Amino acid sequence: MLKAAPVTSFEGTVYRRSLAPFQNSMLSMAGSLARGGRYNIRDYFGCLYACFEQDTLQAEMARYFTVDPDCGFADAVISVRLSRVVDLTSEFLLKRLGLSAAQLLDDSYTLTQHVGQSAWSVGIEALIVPSAAESRRCNLAILLDNQRAGWALGLESVTAQTPRLDPALS
Repeated sequence: MLKAAPVTSFEGTVYRRSLAPFQNSMLSMAGSLARGGRYNIRDYFGCLYACFEQDTLQAEMARYFTVDPDCGFADAVISVRLSRVVDLTSEFLLKRLGLSAAQLLDDSYTLTQHVGQSAWSVGIEALIVPSAAESRRCNLAILLDNQRAGWALGLESVTAQTPRLDPALS
């Protein structure tokens, strides 16, 4: 599916949020490997999910966590340099693939996992994908298995957020 897709490079900063107990493994895809995700298949290959903007990160997490977890969150700032990235926000590419942006945002991950598997199998390093939480924003799905020469992934900072306690419980 993506073997002939045009690739681009990306160098910049992305943001990631995880449950606070996992703050020491912010560059790990173990969680997505164990549970699966929009662009990766559980127990087959993992994916490191990140956002280009911090407010998109907050919106993405609010979509999945209607109540903050008791353990709190940790936020990471990650520097990235990649050379084989496919932009799935390109209307031209989506049309060529016979896909639509709406299909990539569907709550059934069957199609998106197929797209992710296709990218993973042909050595794509990451996919630029539409955000399911912010209609005009996009995210980066990094396929860590496909590292190449020149690849760089650096943890700039990690900040743990203190869980908000219910004042009625104090």
